Amino acid sequence: MLKEISVAERRFKGTRFEGVAESALELYQNGSKEEAKQRLGSLPSMDQLLSQLLKKLEGKSVHTTLTKISKGAVTSEWQTLKGTFSLGTHVAIECEHGNTEYKPLLFDVYEKLGKLLYTV
Repeated sequence: MLKEISVAERRFKGTRFEGVAESALELYQNGSKEEAKQRLGSLPSMDQLLSQLLKKLEGKSVHTTLTKISKGAVTSEWQTLKGTFSLGTHVAIECEHGNTEYKPLLFDVYEKLGKLLYTV
């Protein structure tokens, strides 16, 4: 449970969800482990955040590329790499505009980019 709280604190630091992770840690330290688990459960999942962001990106080329990647229709490692970099760029743009709730996606994009860089 402490690992999950630590991950949530790191991912959601500087977002409107930062207080949720902090309160989960407080609850855990006070012995309310079930409440802490429920509090963590109220945080949006990465899939939920990605889905919300993709809706905002509809009509843009990055959306088309990411849709193709998710459906397995992209066979080029370079196109996958390009789409992943573009996703990271759009997450940064959203954060720059004050929509920092998307910041946690950067961790997943970074991880995916690292894996892709070893395959190209």
